Amino acid sequence: MEVEKGLCYGASDVPLANSFEEEKSKVIKELIDFSYDVVYSSPSDRCVKLAQHLNKPMIIDQRLKELNFGVWELKNWNHINDAYAKAWMKDFLNLPCPDGESFQDLIHRFSIFYQELIDVKRNAVIVSHGGIIRSAYHIIDGILLKETFNLEIDYGSVHKFKV
Repeated sequence: MEVEKGLCYGASDVPLANSFEEEKSKVIKELIDFSYDVVYSSPSDRCVKLAQHLNKPMIIDQRLKELNFGVWELKNWNHINDAYAKAWMKDFLNLPCPDGESFQDLIHRFSIFYQELIDVKRNAVIVSHGGIIRSAYHIIDGILLKETFNLEIDYGSVHKFKV
């Protein structure tokens, strides 16, 4: 079942994409030569289901969730057009979604997770979302945050970071 085009979702669980089996196979193939001993996963069902196929111990971590869009979750973007939404579109890095979080909030929770990962010195696979991947490019590779939104991050894509 495909998610309705234009639907705002981040922290909400949505059905797996019809392309899940193909994406799963691609991820497994890309990780075949990568040595890791643990898989960290967002608690979102769409991540957990992929992480379960990676055949390593899995740790579900709330800090790996996608951005919480608050009251906008599961609404069509075309119906989210009040003055605050327009202001948020201009400064989504700093303004929180109503009853949700800002991108800075997401970066903060990922940075705490990342520091803990460095401290335990583990090779890990992280199954997560576009917002978390953009945060990783910013925190680990030093890419300006605004520039991370120019990166193409597809469903089922693998991004490798050297720490």
